[in-house]
Amino acid sequence: MAELFVSYSHADREPVSSIAQGLERAGHAVWWDHRLRAHQDFGMEIESALSNAKCAVVAWSTTARDSLWVRAEATAALDSAKLVQLSLDGAKPPLPFTMIHVLDFSLGRRDLDGPTWQLLEEAIEMVARGEHPKAGMPAQAKVGLAGLGPQVVIGAASLALIITAAGIVGVGVTGLVSTNVFGIFTGGMFLAALLTFGHMVTRVITVSMASR
Repeated sequence: MAELFVSYSHADREPVSSIAQGLERAGHAVWWDHRLRAHQDFGMEIESALSNAKCAVVAWSTTARDSLWVRAEATAALDSAKLVQLSLDGAKPPLPFTMIHVLDFSLGRRDLDGPTWQLLEEAIEMVARGEHPKAGMPAQAKVGLAGLGPQVVIGAASLALIITAAGIVGVGVTGLVSTNVFGIFTGGMFLAALLTFGHMVTRVITVSMASR
């Protein structure tokens, strides 16, 4: 079973105590600050425990959001890919932790045999095994490419319009069509091609800026 670090606000000691005991009964080795003793360097002990843990469970609440210690511990857990989050009272975590799923452990959802508890166990086991998103394309690159599928089609269409217009120019040079018809048709084709291409460029720039 996993070696766990539990981060929480002292105002939430009672519910966190129940969760920590449940994790211990499930076979996990749980460290939380009730183990600290008066002679110990709190900062060094907490840092060491967090570093040695396979998974860090952060219990967010309205109070925990305002705790510098909880935010610091959550940040360290996130940086080391050990973070599992839950909310004790339905409060959302602060940025940037809102980007990561939070289990709802508000009143009525703390049943140790309930589905939310099972999800917590599964999340802990996955993180402890190091099961994280596979390495590959950087996240920014993925976001930058996301949604550009339609733009590829638009770009191809604009290119096709330009080629078609160029072909019509060739036909016009031969004198096979009247000058008026040729001018109106080719002008429309080039205008449509330019508008389509401009839309594609604008969309690519917008998506790229959103991915920053």
